Amino acid sequence: MHPYVKLEHANLSLAWTKAFGLDEDVIQKAIQMNGAFVIKASEMQETLDGSVANFRAFFKWLYSCVLVLMGEPIPPNFEKTTQRSVMNISTFIKNFDCYGYEENPTVKNKFMMERIGQYLIDRDLTIKHESEGNDWAKLLEENECLRNHPTTMPHYPEKSIVQLLAMLKDSVFKVFKAPMRAINDAMATVYLYNCFNFGSPDIPMSSISITKDVMYFAFIQSSKRVQLLQVHFNETTAFEGRLGSFRFNQQSLAESLKILDLQFYSKDILSLLLNECDEPRRSCIFQLSIPLAIEHFRPFELDTEFQQYYSESVNAWDFVPRHCKMSDLPASRFAVSGTRRLCVLLSEDQRNIQLFELECDDEDVQEDADMSVVHSDDLDLP
Repeated sequence: MHPYVKLEHANLSLAWTKAFGLDEDVIQKAIQMNGAFVIKASEMQETLDGSVANFRAFFKWLYSCVLVLMGEPIPPNFEKTTQRSVMNISTFIKNFDCYGYEENPTVKNKFMMERIGQYLIDRDLTIKHESEGNDWAKLLEENECLRNHPTTMPHYPEKSIVQLLAMLKDSVFKVFKAPMRAINDAMATVYLYNCFNFGSPDIPMSSISITKDVMYFAFIQSSKRVQLLQVHFNETTAFEGRLGSFRFNQQSLAESLKILDLQFYSKDILSLLLNECDEPRRSCIFQLSIPLAIEHFRPFELDTEFQQYYSESVNAWDFVPRHCKMSDLPASRFAVSGTRRLCVLLSEDQRNIQLFELECDDEDVQEDADMSVVHSDDLDLP
């Protein structure tokens, strides 16, 4: 969790202690642990950079010694030895005989040839990071009042980053422990209804609240069909549901497009990630208009299984305007933002992403005309 988020919680604790059970001291401790973890991560990065430099200088020098003993010529780039390289070699040799330790008495102690591995073990560091030339550390050592001030981030030189991570998780859990209990005591479940009684429990689903009485649920029933459920609530815990089932058959394709993911773009648009079944497979971002889709809804009893009650589906390609963007990237998941009018595609190998704009205002068309060449390699409008 970001330190700024914890600072917001600290400010809330001053005014909402009774309502949410926030404790300023606990939040301050979490902020300090967050800072300590960042310091330890920077320390580990500095140790890594130093170890790489020491290893490179040492083995370069060792290779040169081997060439001299064998009577082989030394490469020209090996002949230059700077004072910095000599210091790195001496530092490596100095720490070469530092022993590591094992908790198992039957295992012999071994040489600690590198310092990075100790940071990734859940125990104290064998070789602590040197901070002799750190002016800030020297200032804290000489000033106890500054060292113990709540806004000063503590440093645990003997702890590994794994230990700091465990301490950070514990401090964050304590921040939300009291609010979780307070919120649970202040709220009660009015009605719990399990209406998703089909398929895998991990089906892709998205929901959005239209008003305090109306919600929409969208979920993938199969790879070729998506269900859109409209639920009306009232104070008598009575529910009214309407359901629509949609498929996506493009005229130029023999088979329906495969539905991979979905997410509500706004209160009026449901975004779907579709994929072509034939090679080469392209991805399609389809913007389903909810007001147009509602016309194809039918009344639905929430305690009825979907397969038994409603099996007919409507081809959304026939009644929805062609708000669709094609991409040559075979995608697996996506994310959309209606406020930013953006969409992000994640490739199947989860190594590449593609970012593009879904909508464009009229005044932006002329401004973005010069950038069309850049985007044409990634996007094609059907």
